[in-house]
Amino acid sequence: MRSRLLVLLLQFSVVLNAGQAIAAQDQTPPPPPSVPSRPPGSPRPRIGLVLAGGGARGAAHVGILKVMEEMHVPVDLVTGTSMGSLVGALYSAGYSPAEMEEIVAGVDWKTLFRDAPARRDISYRRKEDDDLGLFPLELGWNKSGISSQAGVLAGQKVEFLFRKLTLHTLRAPDFDHLNLPFRAVAADLDTGEAVVIGKGDLARAMRASMSLPGVFTPVIMDGKVLVDGGIASNLPVDAARELGAEQVIAVDVGTPPAGTARDLSALSVYSQTFDVLAKVNVKEQIARMHPDDLLITPDLGAVTTAGFSRIHEAVAAGEAAGRKAADQLRRFAVSDAEWAAFLKKQRRAPESTLPPLVVDSITFEGPERADPRLLRKRMETQENQPLDFDVLAKDLERISQAGEFESVGFHIVPEGDRNHLVIDATEKKWGPTFIRFGIGVETDFRGDSSFRFIGNVRRTNINSFGAEWKTNFSLGEPMAIVSEFYQPLERTGFWFVAPRVEWEKRTFKTFLPPDNDEEIIRERSSAIGVDVGASIGNFGEVRLGWLRGHARLDNETAADFEVGKHDIGGGEFSAKLDQLDSVFFPTKGSAASVNAFVSRTGLGASDDYEKAQFSFSQSGTIRRNTLFGRVQIGTDFGSEIPLYDEFELGGFMNLSGYIRGQVRGDVMGLFTGVDYVRLKKMGFLGNLYLGGAIEAGNAWQSADEANLNNLHYSGLAFAGLDSRLFPIYFGYGHGEGGNHALYLFIGRPF
Repeated sequence: MRSRLLVLLLQFSVVLNAGQAIAAQDQTPPPPPSVPSRPPGSPRPRIGLVLAGGGARGAAHVGILKVMEEMHVPVDLVTGTSMGSLVGALYSAGYSPAEMEEIVAGVDWKTLFRDAPARRDISYRRKEDDDLGLFPLELGWNKSGISSQAGVLAGQKVEFLFRKLTLHTLRAPDFDHLNLPFRAVAADLDTGEAVVIGKGDLARAMRASMSLPGVFTPVIMDGKVLVDGGIASNLPVDAARELGAEQVIAVDVGTPPAGTARDLSALSVYSQTFDVLAKVNVKEQIARMHPDDLLITPDLGAVTTAGFSRIHEAVAAGEAAGRKAADQLRRFAVSDAEWAAFLKKQRRAPESTLPPLVVDSITFEGPERADPRLLRKRMETQENQPLDFDVLAKDLERISQAGEFESVGFHIVPEGDRNHLVIDATEKKWGPTFIRFGIGVETDFRGDSSFRFIGNVRRTNINSFGAEWKTNFSLGEPMAIVSEFYQPLERTGFWFVAPRVEWEKRTFKTFLPPDNDEEIIRERSSAIGVDVGASIGNFGEVRLGWLRGHARLDNETAADFEVGKHDIGGGEFSAKLDQLDSVFFPTKGSAASVNAFVSRTGLGASDDYEKAQFSFSQSGTIRRNTLFGRVQIGTDFGSEIPLYDEFELGGFMNLSGYIRGQVRGDVMGLFTGVDYVRLKKMGFLGNLYLGGAIEAGNAWQSADEANLNNLHYSGLAFAGLDSRLFPIYFGYGHGEGGNHALYLFIGRPF
């Protein structure tokens, strides 16, 4: 809801500012401001470099700087907006154009613009939620009602990079004391006015200047809510004048509005709105330039604001524009001696000559519900040791992986010769109760279809040890609810206890021996349980517990089926490992699980038996081709599992040519080999895959009957779409004896 409000505010600002701009076009443009007096003794005019915003197109600034340095054109101050503030800040902080080109070309922008850690690195409890196939949108519930994140990204990885690159400037009292004076320009979301930032945290200023509304969450500085400066001053010439520039070299890399002839989708309307607004204020700034100023507009062709894969093209376009403007740039050039003096001032000291930054103390700012002692346990960075950015990056990921923080960053507070590391852990403002929803749809085109609406509700940081109460529910087929209170027993989170309650109502098809008669079974069950376990980092967990409950099964025609009430009581053991990179279409990693249940009449059960199942899967990718393999084994240890709890095979990727439940028994084995190829990247819709699977397995009444000679074989062909909202699968399975099945799934089927 907050993100929607931001968009509405932006649209209102567009109308207001565009109206003012149109009115201004009907009047005589105001005269340029008077040129400030030259500082005493200055041998030449003070040159201000003005760098516009433009996303990936802003990499052209680096190319122009390369040409300027070749021609010995110095600058005395820099102002920038959005991507222009990134390049401008780095230049003002002492980086050379060659270093900046290496930085912008070497950054993994796709990862940088994704706040969440890779799935392999998130906590195991959040991996469990993947099994539900939930929508990515997370809502929050607190005293203020229901709300959501103010932007798609909190920008914590972006800010981490900025802070790492500018750490050597942390003792500068303001931006006038950088190697070159600098100003970053953002926009005040309350007024729509430009905010020129000239002091404080340089990395934070850079982050505020490029906080695209609705994409990045706004930055709060000095009580103001700041967003991307492009909506107010995308080419900040005025800011350079105020800083003392007598002559200006301005570089405009903004995206020209595409016009309304294109498809007016919601996304294109938003993009067009932003482009029009930026273009209007750029025209205003260009009109205020002096005759002896210079405007350079690189020809960036098809490089878009989001085209970070084409950074090299943007740099080359900037270099070409610089060479095209060489005659005009030449009048700003200085002698070799003056150029040497400029480089001595502008260039930062080599990193090899700087002493290591030692962390003298570590504190936390931001968390209100999370106990800082609990967060400190997740860190490997130590006090009185040199700061290692790779270690610190992993520390911040470990803090954020539980999912209760909007962003986790850091800053250094210098105090004399001491350095205080402050971890900025911003809790999600829409918490502490988080809600996500999903859907599940499946059909075999034989009249056996189901739909379910899925919900996930969790309350975090209930106490100082980080307890969590999580409830999953399903409405439709099946109807179910599982509610668990997860209580760590110490602050490392290694040991935990987890009591739970569960209830389920479902209708399913099964096939009963000896004639494999098809039956419809209705089941209602409820249980309570408690587990004691150990968390194995992000990899998995081990549990040992007790379960007590009841189940009632009813059928329509089967006289031999064990209908009626069955009591459940016994001990449980589980060990799970999950290191897959995706739960829907894994391309690398492995997963394994062992689940065992010992049913005893002495613990309230109707039957004495044992049951255990083992599963292991592995995936790997070469280019666009992925191989996925899985082995499943189940056994009753010779104890004869009751009919209602036997192993079942059949269904999508579970002997796909057979209907779910068509193969059943006390002992089970199944091998599945899958090969799928990514056919096409479809933008927001995700990736389109085409694949096939070969399966071999069976279920037997006893281990004595198990034999490789009586396996069932099945094949599967499928197409899949790994969309941002949910996976979609359409497949055809064919088995022995004319068994076959069509499948359509929305949600996770395997």
